[in-house]
This record gives sequence, C-alpha cells and structure tokens, in this order.
Amino acid sequence: ARTGKVAVARGGLPPAVYVPAAGPAEVWAGPGPFLGAFEADFPPQYGQLHPGDKLLLLTDGARPAGDPDPLPGIAERHRRLTGQAFVDAVARDALPLVAEPDDCTLLAVEMAADAADPP
Repeated sequence: ARTGKVAVARGGLPPAVYVPAAGPAEVWAGPGPFLGAFEADFPPQYGQLHPGDKLLLLTDGARPAGDPDPLPGIAERHRRLTGQAFVDAVARDALPLVAEPDDCTLLAVEMAADAADPP
C-alpha cells in the first residue's frame, strides 16, 4: 500500500482502468478468459500508482459488444473527485450502461494525493 505497486489479473471481467492524476486514462487489458470455462492461465499485469492516481474495476461490462468502453472517459471526467465521491460519480454515469446494474460491483483503489513517493 505504501509503494503504490499493484498487480491485477482478470478472469472474464472487463479490464481494469488506470486513471492517472493527470493525463488520459488507460485500459489495462490482458488475457482473462472466464474462470472455469477451460484450463487457462491468468497472468497478472503490474502497474504503479502515484499520488492522486486511481484504478477502477467493474464486474460487469459497461458497453454493448463491439462498442468502445465508456469507463475511461467517465473516470477522466470525475478524476478530480476523491474517495467515495469519485466512486459515486462514476457509478451514476456507468450504471445506466450496464446490462444488469443490480449485479454489478465498482471498486476503486486510490493512492492518496499526499502520499510521499517511496525512497
């Protein structure tokens, strides 16, 4: 938690969205077939969060198949918010786009803006 180092692996979920304090959001896409569908590896993707950065995980796809993922843009619009206010704002914009919003989880990890970079 103090270093900001993260590892994300996915199994059938939409990819994580990295939201830096400044700059465009990035989709951290990697292999991740559905769990239990067949034998597969789920290699982690490694990243680094810096003060003010966020990482979003959504358990349901926020787009129809073939359409661009709106989550990065939604997250960028609300990046200046922190904590629960950020999650609430992203959820308000993203949940109407989710096929089954009552079966959806949105998780945000945030590196505190006042966190000192590790030595």
